[in-house]
Amino acid sequence: MTDFAQQRHDAESRLTELRRESGAARLDGKKFNHAAIAEAENELEDTIGAEAEQVRRAREAEASRLAALHKTLSLEFTEKEAERLRLVGRAEKAASELVEALSCVLSVPDRRSLCCHAIAAHPPRPSSNGHEHFR
Repeated sequence: MTDFAQQRHDAESRLTELRRESGAARLDGKKFNHAAIAEAENELEDTIGAEAEQVRRAREAEASRLAALHKTLSLEFTEKEAERLRLVGRAEKAASELVEALSCVLSVPDRRSLCCHAIAAHPPRPSSNGHEHFR
């Protein structure tokens, strides 16, 4: 990348020097070639224009880079969000299955309790063959 800032500084310095020489020539009653000043002014304007264009292009390139990055990140976000929603669905299904299984587990003590009450209400009695029978 060309260092237009340095070129601009050099052109400004040259133009300042030529203007000083022009002023000195006028004070001394000497002739001065003003074409050199015009040439230095043109060079300075060209340098300023090139520097501005270089900045514009750099900004444009950065804007393009950021737009591409935004697009890439947006696509990745969309993919990750779809994956997250799929996993949430799996988690909801697993949670539902867990609730159902826990409901079954919790109903077992109730059934055991009913069995215990039934056994207590009808205790076994000895029989003549040595086996116990329920009443």
